[in-house]
Amino acid sequence: MISIIICSRDEQKLREVSTSVAYTIGVDHEIIAIDNSQGTYSIFQAYNLGIERSKYEVLCFMHEDIILKTQDWGRIVEALFASNSALGLVGVAGCSYKTQMPSHWSFPNSLSKAIYVNIIQHYQSSGQVVHHVNNPGASSLGQVVAVDGVWFCAPRHVFEKVRFDDQTYRHFHCYDVDFSLSVYQHYQVAVTFEVLIEHLSEGSFNTIWLDETVKLHQKWQAVLPLNPAGLSLREQYSEEKSAFVDFVYKMVRRKHRNPDAKPLLWNAAVRRRFGVGWLLSATLSTLKRLATDNS
Repeated sequence: MISIIICSRDEQKLREVSTSVAYTIGVDHEIIAIDNSQGTYSIFQAYNLGIERSKYEVLCFMHEDIILKTQDWGRIVEALFASNSALGLVGVAGCSYKTQMPSHWSFPNSLSKAIYVNIIQHYQSSGQVVHHVNNPGASSLGQVVAVDGVWFCAPRHVFEKVRFDDQTYRHFHCYDVDFSLSVYQHYQVAVTFEVLIEHLSEGSFNTIWLDETVKLHQKWQAVLPLNPAGLSLREQYSEEKSAFVDFVYKMVRRKHRNPDAKPLLWNAAVRRRFGVGWLLSATLSTLKRLATDNS
């Protein structure tokens, strides 16, 4: 039995995803829709409220603009948690290396060996629909450190130790990575390749996302990087550089300044690990990307 928790902003989309769930889940369920059409809550607050209202032993958090493609996916999820008491969180996309540099769970030029994903993604800007599949471990369940927020599930006992941090964050970004990192301190986090969803929109990497990502990395800087993927020092160099380039690029393109970002980007621990040349290389790569974009 599964409690479905949705932070809802669109009544029509809520009806459509509720129908999709009903046709595919294959187990008893309840849908707890937190009405956020007026922007009353942050997603952290909405999800915590949904937890309080839920009654079943597995909780599933999902966007309302998705289509569930796998029949009996509820049975699959219940079986995953029943067979492994150490498993605390399951999603359909995630990373097995979380950078020290400010970033999302993925970013341009991420190493494929650190990305686990199985999702059909719609791109509004281009009109493309792409089935993204990457499974470095060639397993039905890939061990990761963070999952994407479009869809993820956790057993109820996880919430005895972890909730969504509605004190640090105030908006609709970073809830997935922050929650994942919190769960990862106590349990395994994984991506399942037995459940497929279709996501009808893209994320928004605006100035609010930039500021919330800075908060995320301030909160977790003593823990990061996390490397269950076992990336080599050279591979970590590449991941941290790509994250740096993408984050600075987004800030410059949006003409956005955040004084708290500088000590994270020019991180002394990163310089010690990779050398001063890393910072020079990352800065030059950022300038090249900006120059190419403006040409």
